[in-house]
Amino acid sequence: MKRSSIKKTFLWVIFILIFFYSLHIIYKKIYINVSTETITQVTIDDVVDCKSIIIRNEDIISSENQIFLKYFVDNGERISKGDIVAKCFDSQEEAMYSAELSDIKNELETIQKVSLNDNFGRDLSSISKDINNEIRNIFLKCEYLDIYKNRKKITNLLNERQNALGNGNIFSKRVEYLKSRKSELEKMINSQTPNIYSPYAGYFVSKTDGYEKTVNYEDIKKFDYNDMIYENIIKNKADEKNAIGKIIKSTKWYVLCYVSAGEICNIQEGMEVSAKFACENDYIPAKVERIVKNEDENDSLVILSCEYMNNRLCFTRLENISVKKTSYSGFKIPKEALRFYEDSGAAYKGIYVKNGANLIFKKINILYSENNFIVAETFKNSGGNDEKPLANGDLVVVNGKNLYDGKCVL
Repeated sequence: MKRSSIKKTFLWVIFILIFFYSLHIIYKKIYINVSTETITQVTIDDVVDCKSIIIRNEDIISSENQIFLKYFVDNGERISKGDIVAKCFDSQEEAMYSAELSDIKNELETIQKVSLNDNFGRDLSSISKDINNEIRNIFLKCEYLDIYKNRKKITNLLNERQNALGNGNIFSKRVEYLKSRKSELEKMINSQTPNIYSPYAGYFVSKTDGYEKTVNYEDIKKFDYNDMIYENIIKNKADEKNAIGKIIKSTKWYVLCYVSAGEICNIQEGMEVSAKFACENDYIPAKVERIVKNEDENDSLVILSCEYMNNRLCFTRLENISVKKTSYSGFKIPKEALRFYEDSGAAYKGIYVKNGANLIFKKINILYSENNFIVAETFKNSGGNDEKPLANGDLVVVNGKNLYDGKCVL
């Protein structure tokens, strides 16, 4: 009897210990244990992707005789009114001879220029330095025209270096051959070959796409949305006969961007943005000229202006582009970590950061928000000073109960 009573008492003690231990584990799990994630500093671009149409102030150059053409200007190159754009030849061979003759004349001009210069007055190390700089520039530049100009400069500098070393006589045989070949080519080419002149000043483009006159460039700031419906514009493509190219007459050109209602926020007229085209590696600067709202639908027309041009952009017309409204630099924080904290009757947004065995509440200023994360910076007080600054590697609490500043956690 006595032994049975002791056994029951012992079992009850064990049961009570297990019960309280379980309560302790549950309490730790719910109220003391927290889940954390590490935050890092990032830069996020606020970008809108949209379809677009490029509008330029363009006029077409036409010629009835365009069987065999040799162009004398490159795409995207700026020319003056009256400059020779191309020559019309009777055969493909004659066009090839003309291209060779042009190269020979350029080379003779280069050699003559080097020979006439007083190169001995220039230090050889200075010439070598210029050669290295031009070679470096070739790798830094993406523009075909710039690379071509760099190549010509390098050739001139190499010839200059040879002449400065006293080896100017090495050019004599080359000059003799070039002059002989030049005479032969001049006899093979019809001297009466007609030239095609540019009727305007501007950027030359050797191709037309039929959309040059679908939208009046001068009315870009007057029309409403119904005048600029995307499907209507692309249906009005024209067939330009006898066109051998076109001239972009104005430095400024426009991009009609068709933006949905959900992405039009934070875009205002007059703001500076940047645009990314498929043909470009980087964003190029642009300005929001107009925002034309569609009253019947949920989208809008954002008109950008740009003044940057090269031998790739001059061909763009119908493109899907990315418009970067702005960039935000701050700390990428999971949305689950966002908390609200009251202090002296004021409510603040912030996060709990695990510092050792304690929690610290850090106020934040939200810069940008996505579906599952925010980008935030350290909250500044009325004096403009940081309060408990955020840092790379901070452990923010994403899951926990009964959180408060200074709480002891595991």
